Amino acid sequence: MMIDKLEEGEFLYIDGKLDEAGICFLAVIEEDSRNKVAYNNMGVIAYRMNEIEKAFDFFVMSLKEDPYFEDAIINLFDLLRVLGYSNLVASCLRDVAEFDPQVN
Repeated sequence: MMIDKLEEGEFLYIDGKLDEAGICFLAVIEEDSRNKVAYNNMGVIAYRMNEIEKAFDFFVMSLKEDPYFEDAIINLFDLLRVLGYSNLVASCLRDVAEFDPQVN
């Protein structure tokens, strides 16, 4: 079952078994290509493995499934900040606030 693979991947990630966790998350994506959590988790793994472009792509895929998914927003903005694109983060936050004034 998909949720089991997702949970298994999260436990493996916590244990520091990034490769094994990635296999679980990719299995979830293969089963459900719209799983925002699995994409976000793959982005986190890619970031930890210093695969910055892959991390960016996974965070974006997560946000394509749910533009309001807070974990992916935070992870993407953190990635951009670390890369020195703080001005882009500020611009994106302004755009989000203009688009949806309920966002804090």
